[in-house]
Amino acid sequence: MSGNAAMEVMVRVKSPKADAQRVDELARELMDEVRQLDVRGVKPAPGAPLPSGAKGTATEIGAFIVSIGGPVIGPLIGMLQAFLTRPSTAGTTLEIEVNGRKLVLKLDPKMTAEDQRRLIKEARETLEAAVKG
Repeated sequence: MSGNAAMEVMVRVKSPKADAQRVDELARELMDEVRQLDVRGVKPAPGAPLPSGAKGTATEIGAFIVSIGGPVIGPLIGMLQAFLTRPSTAGTTLEIEVNGRKLVLKLDPKMTAEDQRRLIKEARETLEAAVKG
């Protein structure tokens, strides 16, 4: 990433065992935590257009955008990993997209610690490469 140019990272929280309300709660919880990092901003992802005459702004349930402007991929991946290892998020998947590159991050409870480290390392390298363009 060159200079201070902002980059957007899309994060989608998916959980097949949870209803839309729970997915939204998980996403908002994660958004609050990501705001604690040195990021430029965090906002809900826009959803489908509202019907004609409807008021407000549609957002995609369980999705948000992180605007980054510095070397925060490592801390961001670390935070996402910590989020996925909580008992309350078992079975949750995070879909991450940067510059058109998509990455699915899911930690299976049956994975060994080494497998988890390898997955997180691959995620970090993929996202760093996407940020660099």
